[in-house]
Order: sequence, then C-alpha cells, then structure tokens
Amino acid sequence: MNFGNQRLLERRLTAFSRAAAGFSTAVGLVVFFGWVFDIEPVLRISPGFATMKANTALAFALSGIALWSLAHNIPGNTSSRLCDKGPKRLARLSRVCAVVVALIGLITLSEFLFAWDLGIDNLIVRDHITTHTPHPGRMSPITALGFVLMGVAFIIMDFETKKGRRPAQWLVIPILLDGFIALLGYSYNVESLYHVVAYASISLHSALLAVLLPVGFLCARPGKGLMVVATDTTAGGWIFRRFLPTAVLFVPALGWLRLFGQKAGLYSLDFGTALLVMTNVVVLSVLIWWAASFVRNQSLDRTECEERLGKDKERAKEQAIFLERRVAERTAELQETVAELEGSSYTISHNLRAPVRAMHAYADFLLADFGEKLGETGRDYVHRIKASAERMNRLIEGVLAISRVSRAELRLASVDLDSLLDALVPDYAGPAHVQISHPLGTVRANQCLLEQAVSNLLDNAVKFVRPGTKPHIDVWAQPDHGKLRLVVHDHGIGVPSESGGRIFASFERVHEGYPGAGIGLAIVKRAVERMDGRVGFESKEGEGSSFWLELPTAEIQKKPLCANSALSR
Repeated sequence: MNFGNQRLLERRLTAFSRAAAGFSTAVGLVVFFGWVFDIEPVLRISPGFATMKANTALAFALSGIALWSLAHNIPGNTSSRLCDKGPKRLARLSRVCAVVVALIGLITLSEFLFAWDLGIDNLIVRDHITTHTPHPGRMSPITALGFVLMGVAFIIMDFETKKGRRPAQWLVIPILLDGFIALLGYSYNVESLYHVVAYASISLHSALLAVLLPVGFLCARPGKGLMVVATDTTAGGWIFRRFLPTAVLFVPALGWLRLFGQKAGLYSLDFGTALLVMTNVVVLSVLIWWAASFVRNQSLDRTECEERLGKDKERAKEQAIFLERRVAERTAELQETVAELEGSSYTISHNLRAPVRAMHAYADFLLADFGEKLGETGRDYVHRIKASAERMNRLIEGVLAISRVSRAELRLASVDLDSLLDALVPDYAGPAHVQISHPLGTVRANQCLLEQAVSNLLDNAVKFVRPGTKPHIDVWAQPDHGKLRLVVHDHGIGVPSESGGRIFASFERVHEGYPGAGIGLAIVKRAVERMDGRVGFESKEGEGSSFWLELPTAEIQKKPLCANSALSR
C-alpha cells in the first residue's frame, strides 16, 4: 500500500534542509558581526547565558553555506541544480567550507588536548566579554569536536557502502544528541547539561544550530541511508513520521510542564513525578492504540484484497476454461470446414479434368480433320482453344497438388538431407550445374513433403534464368539454435522487390514469359509449415535469389525416398 507521495516528501525534506542551511548561515553571520561591532545582545540570547564565540559563529556560517551547496547539488537530480556549471562550483564551495570548518574544530580541540595556545581564539575578533576565563574566545571542546565531525561529514556526504549505508550520516548523530541535551538543559534550567567543563559552556543558539544543522544534513539526501524509512511510503514510514515528532517534541514538553508546575507550587515532587509517569503512559498507550488500529485496518484491507484477488483468480480460471473449450470447439469446426473445402476443391478439380481433356482432344480432332477447311482464322481460334485448355489443365493440376499437400498423411521422422539431395540432383545434372556443400545434416520432417518442397525449389532455380544461360545452383545448410536452414541459391533473374510480399501466394506469377501456374512456392510454404517449419528468401533483381526452408534438427535415421516422386514434380 502507498501511504504518501514519496517525491513530495523528498521535496519537502530537501526544502527544509535548505532552510536550515540558510538559518544557520544567517545566525552565524549575525553573531560574527555582533562581535565585530560589539553588539552584545546577539552574542548571548539572555543575560547570564553563555556567549557564542566568534570562531563558533564563523564555523556555523560556513557549515550553513556547505549544507546549502550540497542541498542544491544532489547527484542524479538535475532539477535541483542552479545551472549547467553549478554542480562543480557547488561541490568545490562545499568542500572548501567543510575543510575550513573541520580545521577550526581540529585546531581548537588540539588546544584543549595539548594545552596549547595557537592564537586562533582571538585571531579575527578579540573576546572582551569573557576575559575572566583562562581562554577567552575559545569554544567548548564538545563544540570543537562537533565541527570536526561536521566538516568530515560534509566531505564524505555522498559516499555510500555496497550495502547502502552512509557513514557521514552517523557522524552527525553525536552532534545532534549533544545539541538536544544542551537544549534540554536550557529548557529545564539544568546547567550541567550545557556546561561542559569549567569556563566552557554551549550557548543557547549554538545548541539550537547543533540540532538544526544535523537534521538539515540528514534531510539533504532524502531516501538515502538512515533517511530511507523517513520517506518510505509503506506503513513503516507512516508510523515513523508520526511517532518520531511525538517522541522528540511532546515528551520533553511534558517534562517541562511538570517541572514548571512544581516550581510554581502547584504540586509536590512526588505528585509531579506520578503525574508525569501517568501522562507518559497515557500518551504511549494512545500512540500504541493508534498504531495498532492503523496496522489492523491495513491488515483487514489486505485480507479483503487477497479475498477479492482469490475470487478474481477463480473467475478468471473458470473463464479461461470456458474460453479454452470454446476455442477447441471452434478449432474443431474450422478444421472440419477446411477439410470439407479441401475435399470439395479436390473433387471439383478432379472432375474438371475430363471436360478439359475432351476440349483439348476435340480441338486436335478438329485441326486434323477439318484444318484445311477452317482457314487461317479458324485454325487460330482452335489453337487458342487448345492454349486455354492447357492453361486450365495446369491450374487444375496446381489445385490438386496443393490439395494433396494439405491432405497427405503427416508422419515426421529423421530425414537425412545429404541422402535426399544426392537422390534428387542427378535429375538436374544435365540442364544445370548443382553444387552441394556437404554435410547438410538431418531434420525432423516428412520424407515425401520435404522431397516435394526441395524439388520445387530446384525446379524454380533451373527455370528462372536468362535465356541461353546454364543455371548454376548452390545448396548448403546453416544450423541455428536447434534448427537447420537449407538454402538453395541460384544466379538467375531474381525477384523484384515489389513482388516479395506475394511470392509464396497461390497462383501468383511474378515473371511473365516463363512456364508454370504460380503454385510451386505455395506448395513449398504449405508443406514446410505442416512440418512445423518456416520458409523465406533473399533476392536482388538481376543477380539471383536464395530461397530457404527451416526445420527442427533430428538424429540421423535414414529413410527411403518417397515412392511417389511424381508428387514432387
């Protein structure tokens, strides 16, 4: 289920990251110039609070600039970039700011660790407010350590392990916790929570920025590393986005109210503690009930969806069974209709042969007995009658040949192409030169249908050549992923490109002036397709053609050639 628009969530988090960066930069610059122009109210928010040091303000301003640059330069997201040259410039700017921030923190931290005074504390602006401390102008060691971690985190922000983890996000978690603890100290007036060591405290605005910057850092890369769950559109992401604000904001607020009531004399310490515990129990119970109700509703919805899906599957299964039965019935009906049509065409064609033969015979008788009396015009008419009868007879023979191919009993077996071609080629050795590239291999086919198809291809290769040219035919085989392609290539007249789409149609004659009824290739196509194969050709007009048939390969198992060889002619 989808519980929110992930892209919308990512855009909002990225916008928050930019806002946090801008706020951090603004606060840092205001405090820094407060030191420059000696404006004490901006250095400490309230009298008695710790001041934000000049180096701290400068580091926070640079951190805001680095975060702003990274938030506008998201890898793979061109919409977030300012211009085409922006990515490199922004990356360079963020890296420079990050290095300076890390150096400020590292030098200050080394001063604490080794008791050095490198002069960095008052290098830019002299601290005249905390002159009573051993190190005026020096930030606290916790703040210095935070800047070291923050600078390194900015540098390695987009580094990701193979498991999708981002070490930079873990570096900012201690900074976030430190700032949150300091904010609780200021809220509850517990000095030990923000007073680190003697004369080293975390200012209120430093604590606020120490929380805001890490959160902005995490939001700058939504959907990555630890932030995957924050932008997740599943139930887990929904619960996280509602429970986390309650835990971070509501629980501390309850603690503050309890402490405020006790200080105001509304109740005693014991009563206040009991009230706080009771309130936390109620809040947690409400949250648990809310989450449980949410998960329960989603579980019920899922169960309902699964039930509907199961019913839909059953209906689909029933519909599929019904459709399969209907398809089987329609297929049987179509097969029966086709068989009837083929039988009718065979019968009609067979019955037409006798009248056509009689027509041809009586025309011969008429020429023999009365040829002189008919005159030139009469004899021309008789010759036309004979030519029409012969043409009709060829068409009838073609219909019968196609019908025989469709009605022939189909038994597939292993057919050795070498043996088949060796038996057929001698018939063409005289009129043509036939070159066979042995070995050809074996295919699973019907011996008679395959012999007929190959014979028709050889017939066409011999027939369609320029007058006075001896046909030259090349035959070879090409294996291809469990199939074997037999190619018959000639150097004849070729096939016009506009005729390629109808070359295998019945009674289609591409070349006029050559004998034939236009059924040879139609017989090849029907025969090969009945054997689960396919046919095709490549041709260039005037240079020759390559006709091929493709059939499944098979183990060698030699069979005698088809006895009805007349069928293939």
